[in-house]
Amino acid sequence: MNVQYGVRAPWIGGDTSALNWRRSFHGRVDEIGGARDFVGFLLANTRFAEQAEFAVSEFAGNALRHTISGQRGGWFCVHVGMGANGMAISDHGGPRATVCVAVRDLGGSGIPAIEVREDHESRGGLAAIAEFAVTLGCDGSPQRGHLVWAELGLPEAA
Repeated sequence: MNVQYGVRAPWIGGDTSALNWRRSFHGRVDEIGGARDFVGFLLANTRFAEQAEFAVSEFAGNALRHTISGQRGGWFCVHVGMGANGMAISDHGGPRATVCVAVRDLGGSGIPAIEVREDHESRGGLAAIAEFAVTLGCDGSPQRGHLVWAELGLPEAA
């Protein structure tokens, strides 16, 4: 599993050949279910839906707990992106289906720590996402906010 800091999320913005969706939510815990539903709707009947919903729930929960997004008047934004036709070329040269899910927060003090420790007893949170994500990453700063993302992919196309 690869963790990247200061790296833009695959397929999120910039690439005009990619499919991108985003939606903002109020910075309240009761909005996490809406974020999951948004991702589930976009990825319905794909092999990525369940993992993407879980990742977005974790990222949104962390944004609300640890950043300005969870304070009065805060918000977070969910991004979902995939390569054109849902395909990307892997580092190994072959095509693979890939989806990237991300949550943008409003920043605050500190930088999100994506730590995956093997000795961690609980397999929840980022450690659980690390078990199925191709890559986890974070871009941004406390001043302008962070985009925490996971690239989900499989060796072969659907």
